[in-house]
Amino acid sequence: MKNKKLTFIIDGAQNNKSSKALIGVVKEYIKNLDKIVWIYGGSEGHDSLETLKPLRKLNPKIILTQSRIPKAKKVEKISEEIKDLNFNIIELTKDTFNAFEKAKNILNSDGTIVAFGSLYIAAEIVEKIENITPEKYNYG
Repeated sequence: MKNKKLTFIIDGAQNNKSSKALIGVVKEYIKNLDKIVWIYGGSEGHDSLETLKPLRKLNPKIILTQSRIPKAKKVEKISEEIKDLNFNIIELTKDTFNAFEKAKNILNSDGTIVAFGSLYIAAEIVEKIENITPEKYNYG
């Protein structure tokens, strides 16, 4: 997806193998890897450390977030799980809309936002980009 000078890559990558595939696509299509802000959020039961390990060589700027679904992994827990990766974590946000707005502000309309970690994160970012009324997740 493209919006003026911003490019959006939205993916449900939630494990090591799918993250490697995502990075391959990013490297193929995005020439300036320094102008990327990564948004990551995961679900309980998914290994954030293994999912994010492939990003180490990219020296990523990351915003950690969480979906509004009840099984979303808390950002503090993700941060603790990945601390040994020594990433440049820009911010911890508790919702994807704030993460997306923060990424846009950092890039100042010139760069790429890559959002991944779960299909819920992907869907919520697409809701924001496309101005779609957020879906309500009813569990009970």
